[in-house]
Amino acid sequence: MNHSILRPACKPSTCTRTAPWLALFALALSGCGGGSSGSEANLAQGVNAAPSEKTHQALSPTGVLLQKAAQLSTAELQRAESAAERQPNGRSPLPASDEESLAKANKSTADERTNVFRFFNANTSGHFFTASTTERDQVRVSIQTMRYEGAAFSAHRSAGAGLDAVHRFYNRTTGMHLYTISADEKRFVQANLPVFTYEGVAYYASKTAAADRLPLHRFYLPGAGFHFYTASDAEMTSIRNTLPQYTYEGVAYYVQPAESDVDTWPEVVKPTIPTSSYTLEPWRWGVASNASNATATTDGMQAAIDWASSQGIGQFRVPAGEYLLGKIQTYNYAGGIKLPSNMALVLEPGAVLRMVPNDRWNYCVVTINGKKNVSVSGGTIVGDRYNHTYTPSSSGGTAHDEGHAICIEGSSQYVEVQGVYITQANGDGILIVGKAPSTPQDITITGNNFDTNRRQGISIVGGARVLIEGNQIHHTKGTSPQFGIDIEPLGGYLVRDVIIRGNNFHHNRGGDVVNTRGFNILIEGNTMHQGEASTTGGDDGRTYIDGPIVFWPEADQTIRNNNITMLNGSYNGKSGIIGYARPGRTRSNPDYNVIHNNVCNGCGMYLYSSGRADIRDNQFLNGYIVIQNFEDAHIFNNAVTYPNRCWAYRFRNVTGQAAGNTYNAAAFDIPLSAVPFNGCWVN
Repeated sequence: MNHSILRPACKPSTCTRTAPWLALFALALSGCGGGSSGSEANLAQGVNAAPSEKTHQALSPTGVLLQKAAQLSTAELQRAESAAERQPNGRSPLPASDEESLAKANKSTADERTNVFRFFNANTSGHFFTASTTERDQVRVSIQTMRYEGAAFSAHRSAGAGLDAVHRFYNRTTGMHLYTISADEKRFVQANLPVFTYEGVAYYASKTAAADRLPLHRFYLPGAGFHFYTASDAEMTSIRNTLPQYTYEGVAYYVQPAESDVDTWPEVVKPTIPTSSYTLEPWRWGVASNASNATATTDGMQAAIDWASSQGIGQFRVPAGEYLLGKIQTYNYAGGIKLPSNMALVLEPGAVLRMVPNDRWNYCVVTINGKKNVSVSGGTIVGDRYNHTYTPSSSGGTAHDEGHAICIEGSSQYVEVQGVYITQANGDGILIVGKAPSTPQDITITGNNFDTNRRQGISIVGGARVLIEGNQIHHTKGTSPQFGIDIEPLGGYLVRDVIIRGNNFHHNRGGDVVNTRGFNILIEGNTMHQGEASTTGGDDGRTYIDGPIVFWPEADQTIRNNNITMLNGSYNGKSGIIGYARPGRTRSNPDYNVIHNNVCNGCGMYLYSSGRADIRDNQFLNGYIVIQNFEDAHIFNNAVTYPNRCWAYRFRNVTGQAAGNTYNAAAFDIPLSAVPFNGCWVN
């Protein structure tokens, strides 16, 4: 880590704006720590993972100085508390006659509340927190080892009555942060500990207790050289009783409970594109509109696009006609058109972009690579799957599964695909891919029709802040995995903060949504139907291979308010929601999978060899809940109907808690606890 670049001190209100130093800071943050309250299970993991030290281990010279600094902080808070006892409501003194100033100060403290967000660093077992949503979002996108854990508590963006600045220091040796409200401690650290870089005011909090405030407890871990903070009294007590290597230093300052974390899924920002318009004149650019002369059409349309971009034109309109695209560019790639930044490709009714039949493994009809503020809307984009030549590779393979209708690649940002009929791609309807830190961000895919694509409707190999909403995604079949949406980051790639909402899935051969290792994925309000049999009796993809919703052990997602229907099952039986894992493998991801308020018609749920799931208020109609080799399952208020009682709820080696569940409308007791439970297991 390199923190040699000093960042300016700023108030949280200004820190939330994009600043030139922010990207550099986020990239350097991969070793940073700190801490706050929040999910106690996640915090406990970080605490327990820390190095074990003896209670009275001799302090290093830096540790001795930090101990003195902590004493200064404690003394300052004690003085503030004594002073507060002499003031009404614990406020800092204001002139008694200055009622207007007092009212203004109180309004400021009420209106300027802000959540403080926490991350767990998987490398250091430390924690980092920030009140800046910009910094939060940049860290989530750029640093795979920093796991977002939500809003920990709330503080204030600016000074007000009873509030003081919380100062943030960065320790260049340990890669951790120190947070203090004490002006005395701040001065002492700056004068005596040059290893600490002062980074400015993090937010504002209080030195004194009040009815609506929580004490933020502070610990020091001598062996690791960093501090740990929590606003949970229960966690504070647990650490003091069970982890003697942590030295309790008292209350750091006082905060308030977190407000509703509405930003768990950050807003996906849509593109902003100039409204000036140009309609393609095929004759002017040598473009054929009758599905002929692919090379000249590709070159001509690209030249027209580049010219329009150079003129500052934002809306590039393609009139009705069939445009054959595709030029052989390498031994395994055929390319179509490439869109620049600040451009909307508008396909008017009757406009069709079609990939020329070819024998290349990979193609993109439309490419958006490293560009910003781009959109594609209307019309039809067609691949060549039914006219493709499957030439064997040097190894004999003929999958040819990388031919895509639209490719969104690299550091592309603010991209929207809306209202397009996307069909017959040899690979995916849309591929989103980019290796961190060049990850596509703010991608919106709405109101499209994905039909008969060969590998996936949509694949996300690398991406952040992606919204997929209101699409028809169906009849995906041809080469594995054959899912409607496949979230599958490769090594070094990152997928997080994806919203899949209100889509209609049916007849997808592999399944509807699979998540192998994406983080913070929301699957909400979708309709997933296995699909009726073909009227001609052919195999149209009606039989699932995997199932409607599938996730792997390290992925985390919220699955809620979906309506799932299975008719004849899959290779996994009638499991509408499946958590896969390998035997003996444990889940290291500290986040819980949330499965709430789903209706599964003719299907159930099967979770295997994993842990940490919250399952409640679901209906499994003619279905089941089956869980095997699983730690910490929370099962509440689910309704299962099934002819056989023992097949309705089946457990093998499961720990957790359960209550309020029913079987055929009658109460059904599931005695889960910390002791592994076996119940009605059928081999």
